[in-house]
Amino acid sequence: MNSRGRLRRCPSAIALLAVLFAASSAGADHHENWVEIKSLHFTVYSNGTEGEGRLVATHFEQIRALFEESFPDLRVDAGDKPTILYALKNEDSLKLFLPGYSPSRGSVTICGQYMRGNDKNFAVVRTDSPCMATNPSVNNSTTLVRGMFMNQISGAAAHPFKPIYHEYAHGVFRLNFRSLPLWLDEGLAEYWGNSVISNKQARVGEADAVEIAVLKQGPFLPIDKLVSIDSSSPLYNTPNHIGIFYAESWALVHYLMMSPDVRDQNLLAKYLAALQATDDPIEAATKTFGDLNKLGEKVDAYCRQLSFYVAQVPLHLAVSDKELTARRLTPAEGLIHQADYLMHSRHLPEAIDLLHQAASLEPNVPGLHDALGYYHYVKNDFGNASKEFDLALEADPNDAAAYYLRAEILYHNSGYSVESTPQIQASLEKAVALRPRFAAAHAFLSVAYADSPGMGSKAIEEAQRAISLEPGNYAYFLDLGRALLADGKLDDAKKVADRAQKSAVWPQERSRADSFAREVNARLHSSAVQDSAASGAAAPAPRVITGVQVRVVRTVEGQITEPICGHPPEITFTLATSDGQIQLLVKDVAQIQIHNVQGDLAAGSSDCATWKDRKAKVIFTVTNGGAAAGEVKSILFE
Repeated sequence: MNSRGRLRRCPSAIALLAVLFAASSAGADHHENWVEIKSLHFTVYSNGTEGEGRLVATHFEQIRALFEESFPDLRVDAGDKPTILYALKNEDSLKLFLPGYSPSRGSVTICGQYMRGNDKNFAVVRTDSPCMATNPSVNNSTTLVRGMFMNQISGAAAHPFKPIYHEYAHGVFRLNFRSLPLWLDEGLAEYWGNSVISNKQARVGEADAVEIAVLKQGPFLPIDKLVSIDSSSPLYNTPNHIGIFYAESWALVHYLMMSPDVRDQNLLAKYLAALQATDDPIEAATKTFGDLNKLGEKVDAYCRQLSFYVAQVPLHLAVSDKELTARRLTPAEGLIHQADYLMHSRHLPEAIDLLHQAASLEPNVPGLHDALGYYHYVKNDFGNASKEFDLALEADPNDAAAYYLRAEILYHNSGYSVESTPQIQASLEKAVALRPRFAAAHAFLSVAYADSPGMGSKAIEEAQRAISLEPGNYAYFLDLGRALLADGKLDDAKKVADRAQKSAVWPQERSRADSFAREVNARLHSSAVQDSAASGAAAPAPRVITGVQVRVVRTVEGQITEPICGHPPEITFTLATSDGQIQLLVKDVAQIQIHNVQGDLAAGSSDCATWKDRKAKVIFTVTNGGAAAGEVKSILFE
């Protein structure tokens, strides 16, 4: 089985404001009237008025324009991956999308959330006051300096869309830059998250009162520590993005972008260039910023000021009503689009209830079989998923997503076998023919080609196509390495492996990079032995190590089927893989690393009972003798 999981069914990150607040009223009627509004880059579904839906579409076109005009050399769209917006008329409507949401009295109003996924991005936005009220204007007493304002520190009320802008910024920068250091990833998202868009201009870089309060409490982190923090650090895993790591990351980005003594030096661009050359965040920081201790002192002093510069960015965008097309949805269509969001946010019981209602209202409603197929796919019920996607393709032979997911099912059922591989390739070839900018399908096709003899060059082409559409996707970079390996370009594959290991930020990235590096090294060793044999030279004698127990480490993917939790902290479980079943041992659950695909510690991870039927990547050391095939070192749950 290929080491890279195919469709990442968990959203890379979800900006859930619901974890900050809690709500209060009864849910809205599921059979409300919904309208669809399409702009050039977004699709909006609204249960409010058509005018409110048009306002949300225009607002997001402005957000996109802000990034496009601020970063003309960066991609702001991820191929054919759509961004779906839900314009909701009130808080009760929000509960349809956040099951369990229950605000406490006096809490700050939730205005929306943004969710990034592998196949789609989503945003949920409330259109009622105060969420879509006119954004506050710049105070008349502020001074305009070279296109920048000196503004007083603003609070959360001035940035009702911060979680949406924050996650949107993550999406743009992660689309373009592979494995950004966490300080820069979060610092940029915080910096752009405080943007205020009004009419044909935006204000960028406003200071946040909470972050300034954290910075003034101190103490500051040394810059060399800040730039080297990774996802395992408790400073990064602070709930709700409140803590010195996030505040200081914002401060460093703000200083580099806005401080009069450095803002014309383009230091962030220079840092990114140095990072691309070295893949080492500390080396790149030292090369770009010089003495990191002095930089830390300057940023500390910078944060003590009472006012901060704010950039004013004109938006050269005019969205007319003629560019926005609208149509009323049937009740069944509205239910399907609600269910789509709920499935992607893993609220499956609520989603299937809506799909059953849609089927009872309109059995032949467009999109029903796609939605049911995706539901069964997420549930790992591949038999029913396959039936639904077949029905979807009968209704629409140009359904690229159905071809892609049918290939996923073939892979999950059979891996890359003699029979399944041509079928997987055929489905993916159809998908990319229908949607040429479908990055995930190109990447999947690259791996399928790499598994077929003599198709290495085609694998390289597909991997390069996926990377051109999503340059920052770490998995696609490793796909290119595997394609190079399949085509016999071992030295080039080695370069990819080395860079992947140096640039890995998240636990799953490190695991994949290490696995690929071992694969490359094994091929290089095998090639060296073959060259020695061909030249008549004696093969190198096996290296004998005395006094050391050599442990073989393996990485496998599969589904945990039989966890046995009877002797804590010891756990045994069976992992069903494409090659059969293996039994593995956890000697002490408190001593192993357990994460989910977002890089976070998996919730309830020490509760063995919750492991059953979950898909996971497991790293273990091979053991000889005994019932277990190996001793587990880490588990990465999907």
